[in-house]
Amino acid sequence: MHKSTFKTILIALLLVVMTANLTVMQFNLAMNNTIFNPSFYDEIFLDLRFYEQLRQWMLLRLTTELPHGREGLAYFQKGLTDVWLRQELILIMERLSVFLNDKTEELPTLRIYKFKEAVMEHMYEYGNNQNKEEILDFWLGPLPHVVRIQDVTSIGFLHNVKYIMALLTNAMNISLILVFAFFVLLYAVTGRIRDTLLCFSASLFASGLLSLGIAFLMGWLINYETSLQFIQTSMIAQGFHRDNVNALFDSIIYTIISRINMVSLLKTLIGFLSICIIPLDMDNI
Repeated sequence: MHKSTFKTILIALLLVVMTANLTVMQFNLAMNNTIFNPSFYDEIFLDLRFYEQLRQWMLLRLTTELPHGREGLAYFQKGLTDVWLRQELILIMERLSVFLNDKTEELPTLRIYKFKEAVMEHMYEYGNNQNKEEILDFWLGPLPHVVRIQDVTSIGFLHNVKYIMALLTNAMNISLILVFAFFVLLYAVTGRIRDTLLCFSASLFASGLLSLGIAFLMGWLINYETSLQFIQTSMIAQGFHRDNVNALFDSIIYTIISRINMVSLLKTLIGFLSICIIPLDMDNI
C-alpha cells in the first residue's frame, strides 16, 4: 500500500474515533447536568409549580387516608408549605445524588418528624409540647417518623443507577485521556499543528451533526419508553392530574433534548468556522 494512502486511512480512522469520543463526552456531560443533577429538577418543579401540586396531593392523602386526618387539616395547611416541601425534597435529592456518586452507603429518608414539628409550631391553643404531640399523633395515627427511600422504591434499581453513574464517570475520564491521545496521534501522523487542528475541527463538526441526529432519535423513541409510561400511569393512579403529569415529563424530556441540541449546534458551528478559517494544505494530508 502506498504511504500516502495508508496515511489517509489512518487519519480517517482517527477522525471517526475522535468523533465518537466527542459525542460520548457530550452526552455524558448532558446526563450529569440534567438527569443526575438535583438542581435540574428543582428548576423544572419551580417553573411548573409542581411543589404546589405536590403539597395539595399530600394534604389530600393526609385527610382522606388517615382516620382523623381531616380534623387537623387547618394545621397541616400551615405546616406543609411549598417552601418547606421544596427544602425537604432538595435535601433528599442531594443526599440521593451523594449515594449514587458512591460517596456514601446511606440512603436518604423523608423526615416526617420535621413535618410534625412544623405543624406543632402553629398549634398555639393546645398548650405544651407534650399535649401537642398527643393531639398530633391522634390526627396522624400510623404515620411513621421517617420514610426510607428503600421502602418506596427498589433498592436494586438504585444500585443499578449507581453502577451506571460509575460507568459514566469512568467513561468521562477515559474520554478526556483519549482526546489528548488523539491530538498526539494526529500530530504524529500529520506532522503539523495546523493540520491537527483542522482534523479536530472536522471531528467537532461531525460530532455536532451526529449528536443532533441522536437527540432527534431520542425524542422519537422516548414515546415508546414503557418505564416512563409506567411512572406516568402510576402518578395519575395516585391522584395527580393527568395534564400536570404529562406537562412535567414533557418539560423534563424537552429540556434535556433542547440542551443537547444547543451544544450540538454550537459544536457544529465552531467546527465549521474552524474548517473555514484554517487553510487546507493538501500536501500534508
